[in-house]
Amino acid sequence: MRLHIDSGAVADEQILTYRWAGNHAVTWSLERSRTLRSLHGAYVLSPVPGGTEVTHILLLDPRAQMLGALKPAPRK
Repeated sequence: MRLHIDSGAVADEQILTYRWAGNHAVTWSLERSRTLRSLHGAYVLSPVPGGTEVTHILLLDPRAQMLGALKPAPRK
């Protein structure tokens, strides 16, 4: 899947490959991106009494350090 992202501070085009494991999970991996070295994610579905539990897993490796952009500015 081709994904276009433009949040103002970050713009990128990512190509992701999805894999389905029946009705129990879907995983995805990054094929191409300008801002990420790697990206792996998953949704894993588990039956629980009265419904379904969904576990979301996301691992990413940005090309540039992004923590400063995500931290709020200190208050004076």
